[in-house]
Amino acid sequence: VFVPIMVGILFFLFEFFSDRLLAFMVLSVVWMCEVFSVMSVRTATAIRFYPKITFVYFSMFYTYFFSFPFGFGYLALITLVLFLLHLMVHFLNNYEIPALMQRRVRIDRPRMMRL
Repeated sequence: VFVPIMVGILFFLFEFFSDRLLAFMVLSVVWMCEVFSVMSVRTATAIRFYPKITFVYFSMFYTYFFSFPFGFGYLALITLVLFLLHLMVHFLNNYEIPALMQRRVRIDRPRMMRL
């Protein structure tokens, strides 16, 4: 089930971006952000703000890419990746690691959520 879905997404992105390498790289970046979100985002602040800021960064990339069809698509993607890496490191250093050190996030309470 997973493989046909991924192949379908790739074919859609191939048509959407009209550049196979760029489409695959965009899918890889989205996947990287999703893996970070699932594995590392555990504090309430990060759960609230990380998806919103990621959405803003991706929206800026898509706005640039489709506003300037003969622009620097790969450079825009590299810029997006660097901004996202900065965002990940920021949330990891400022929210996740202190929560782990203060034992606010632990095995019996993996996410800081109110029940």
